[in-house]
Amino acid sequence: MGHLFKTAVLIVILTLYSFNPISFAQTWEQTIGPYGGSVICLAINASGDIFAGTSSGGLFRLDLSYICGDANGDWQVNVGDAVYIIAHVFKGGPPPESIEAGDANCDGNCNVGDAVYLINHVFRGGLGPCADCPPTGTLTARSDCKSFEKTSTASESTPTNQDCIEYQYDGVGTLSLRHINAGFNCCPLDMIIDINIEDNIITIDESKVEGDCSCNCLFDLDYEIQNLPPGEYTIVVSERFTFPDEELLEFSINLTSSPIGSFCVTRNYYPWGY
Repeated sequence: MGHLFKTAVLIVILTLYSFNPISFAQTWEQTIGPYGGSVICLAINASGDIFAGTSSGGLFRLDLSYICGDANGDWQVNVGDAVYIIAHVFKGGPPPESIEAGDANCDGNCNVGDAVYLINHVFRGGLGPCADCPPTGTLTARSDCKSFEKTSTASESTPTNQDCIEYQYDGVGTLSLRHINAGFNCCPLDMIIDINIEDNIITIDESKVEGDCSCNCLFDLDYEIQNLPPGEYTIVVSERFTFPDEELLEFSINLTSSPIGSFCVTRNYYPWGY
């Protein structure tokens, strides 16, 4: 894909993005700096990657892997995508290159329901693809068992008796969370963590993670919640090794007035403070 074509694609997507930000929120990947701010510059590197710089100092890379609702891969969302899905479902035609591209109604599948959703959007002014998707959360990264030696990283400068959540909201639907000094077994097995969003309460259940070693340790975990509208929420973290007499890691946030922030509680038992 040439630079000129990528530039044209970028202009089209930015135009669409301004009218339907949640539908296209998955298009951008943060590379450095904070969320928020307005786009003030665009650039293309030697590899053809497209970047947007913001007034708040953030840098975001455009992910051209798919657009939600663009089942036929022509970088547009129109009735042709509904026809493509119908041909796939009823005539054995090829499927979309990714389920995400064809799953316009966000039910986890690409089927005739997505074709109906797109037709309703195109001809009857219905919601855009993925605009009505329910919020979903995932664990995106974690550190290894942390040493307590002095380092230059921000997370490891947090005192070991502090159990903290840092958050950043991009203003259109993505909430990034970092749990600093989360307590687990030194050798955790599968990091299967349940994230539930209901009635403006975001519950992160870390209590079921087990391990094979005879020691415990502190970790940093990164979460991302997609399709989350601006508003007021309560974040509740259910942890593995906290005691009944300790304060819960639970706090309220207003993503409209305070899109960036943190909350900490003090822990007095192992593995915290060691």
